[in-house]
Amino acid sequence: MSGLYRIMTYWGPRRESTAVLAPRMLRMLQGLADIDPLLADWQWVGKKRLVSVSELDVATAERLLRSRISRDDAGEPIPARGYSFYVHTHWYEPSRLTLQGSIGVCTPSNLYDNNIHIDTNHLSPPDEALLKYRIYKPALVFLATLWRANWASAFPLGLFDLLPKDENRLDNRLDGGWITYLSARWAAKITPPKSAIVERAPDGGLLMIATEETFRVDNPRHVAVAREIDAALAPLNALPWPPNDAADGRAVADR
Repeated sequence: MSGLYRIMTYWGPRRESTAVLAPRMLRMLQGLADIDPLLADWQWVGKKRLVSVSELDVATAERLLRSRISRDDAGEPIPARGYSFYVHTHWYEPSRLTLQGSIGVCTPSNLYDNNIHIDTNHLSPPDEALLKYRIYKPALVFLATLWRANWASAFPLGLFDLLPKDENRLDNRLDGGWITYLSARWAAKITPPKSAIVERAPDGGLLMIATEETFRVDNPRHVAVAREIDAALAPLNALPWPPNDAADGRAVADR
């Protein structure tokens, strides 16, 4: 099983310009740094060089996003498919984190159209100092509320091997994990399991928490609750993909 831990944040098709996205990117990097020093010292991977967070302003962030616009096979820009980015901390393994995603996507597809995820280092077991509930919970809540996400989850990647599989489903699915967030609209569609710790996020969204300890895939109690959280998401996973705003058919415009 992989030792990688991830926070995944998803919000479906939503039209947003680089003028809207760039300042939010800066708020994201600063807000993560405010949670813990291990979530600081970011470097944005540009086309020609690394750009330190100390060099970033709104204009620079907007330029970096525009340089990563989606393109077709002929190299022509496709604004409706949004922008990608890749950022990492300056720390070396095993403390290094990567932060990447696709944002500003407004055309539905069978992908996680708008998403951001933070990963621990792929090449070595993660620093135990990172794998703390006191870090993962506020980081997940911050990302979910900042990006107005519909679903977010924190989990070790090895948990996927222990969750039920739907062999007939070709599209993506929403998984339960260590800490799972649903927007208030999506949360109204499900019933949280009694085994989970259930809380409300500041934006009214729902949090379902398997444990306030570091989640371990070799801990049967942790896995059992995560499986029940995962099962509770069945009403959302039964919707056509993407289940944008719980299938009410509305996309969110620039704000």
